[in-house]
Amino acid sequence: AFYERGAEYYETFAKKYPGEDESTCSKEDRETNTCAIAHEALKNAVFFRLGLGQEDTALEDVRLFQRNYGPNAAKKNRRVRDAAQVSFSIGAIYERSKDWTKVVDHYKTWLRQYSRFAYPHQVIEAYVIIGNAYRNAKDSPKAEAAYTAGVREWGKGAERRIAALDDTSKEDKERYSMMARDAVSEAKFHLAETLYRAFQRINFPEYKGGRNLADVNRWAQRDFKRWLDSKREALQAAERSYNQIAELKVPKWEIAAAARVGEMYSSFIDAFREAPVPKEIENDDELYGVYVDALEAQAKSFEKPAVDK
Repeated sequence: AFYERGAEYYETFAKKYPGEDESTCSKEDRETNTCAIAHEALKNAVFFRLGLGQEDTALEDVRLFQRNYGPNAAKKNRRVRDAAQVSFSIGAIYERSKDWTKVVDHYKTWLRQYSRFAYPHQVIEAYVIIGNAYRNAKDSPKAEAAYTAGVREWGKGAERRIAALDDTSKEDKERYSMMARDAVSEAKFHLAETLYRAFQRINFPEYKGGRNLADVNRWAQRDFKRWLDSKREALQAAERSYNQIAELKVPKWEIAAAARVGEMYSSFIDAFREAPVPKEIENDDELYGVYVDALEAQAKSFEKPAVDK
C-alpha cells in the first residue's frame, strides 16, 4: 500500500505515453488485467493523491487529464466521460475545506463543461452538492433552486438512461442508480424542509376576549380555527412532500422523512398541550374546563399519525 509511489509511477507513465490505450493489449494482457492504459493510470493517480491529501498534485493531474482526454483533446484520445469523473472528484477538496464559494464555482463549471457527457447520477449529485453549499452559506433561495434542478434532472429519465448505458457493467449500473436515488432523495428532503419550516412559523393564536363563554367560543371559531386550519394544511403539504421520498427506496432518507413527519405531528400535539391559558379563563373553573378539554380533544386526534410515523 505505497500509494504515493504508485501515484508517481502512474503519473510518469501517463506523461510519457499519453496515447497508450488498450488497443495494443494482447489477449494474455486482457485476461490477466495487465493492459497498460494511460488514462486509467492517470485516473488512479488522481484518486491516490486525493486520498493522501496531496491536493495540489491531484489538481495538476486533473488538469493534465483534461488536456489529454477532455472535450478539447485530440479526437482519438478523448475520454470525455472519464474526464468528467476525474474533474468531478476535485470538488471534494473544496467541500473538505468548507469553501462554499469554490464548491459552487467548481460544480457549476463542471456542469457547463461535462453535463452532456457525464453519467446521469453525477449531474444530479452536482446539483445537490451546489444546493448543500448554498444551504451552508445560508442562501436558501439559491439552495432550493439547485435542489429543484437536481429533482428535475432525475425526472428526465435518469434511471432509464443509467440502465441503457452500453459501457457499464450490471453492477455499476445498480450502483449508479442507487447513487442517483440517494442524491435526489436528499434534494427532495431539503425541499420538504422548506415546508417544514413554514409549518413551524405558524404560532398558536393569542386569546383576546372577556371572561365569558361567548368570547371564548368566538375566539375558538375565529382565531383558533384559522390557526388550526392553516397549521393542518401546512403539515399536510409538508407530509406529501416527505412521502415522495419513500418512493425512491433509499433507507436513510425514508427514515429521516418519516421521523420528520412524526416530529411535526408531535409538535402539533405539544402546541395544544402547552398552549398558554389566558388569565380570563384560568380563574374561571367552568371556562378552564371547556378550554382545556377542547384542546385535549384536538391533541388526541394527532396522536395516532405521530406514532405511525
